[in-house]
Amino acid sequence: MSKANYGDTVIVHYTAKLGDGTVLTTTANDQPLKFTLGAGHVLEDVEKTVVGMNPGEAKSATVPGERLFGPYRKESIIEIDRVSVDTPKLEIGKRIKVPGQRFSVKILDFSDSKVMVDANHPLSHRNLIFSIELVGIV
Repeated sequence: MSKANYGDTVIVHYTAKLGDGTVLTTTANDQPLKFTLGAGHVLEDVEKTVVGMNPGEAKSATVPGERLFGPYRKESIIEIDRVSVDTPKLEIGKRIKVPGQRFSVKILDFSDSKVMVDANHPLSHRNLIFSIELVGIV
């Protein structure tokens, strides 16, 4: 049985989840993922895990959220004017879109005139665990 090496095209099933077991994405009930090792189409941590695996083998890799989504930055906690928020009903902990921004922000606190938000990615401080099964080497 041959082991997966860089340059090989491999087929894997994977599940990406948080430490508490929350599944973010999976191929378990879908088509497996096909990619070439070393081509940069998947996370480097996933590639490194697959290299050396035999078909039918399963392993896991833990990837720090900051590597995927950037580090958690205290300076990304900002105060904005409430009039710049389109959401009429504010709720602490809720994620909202701010006009002119690509990403949502989390409401930390608010008053009649200001809203304190956290603009960090919600997973930047969470580890992601990838469970990987090598289905085959093409």
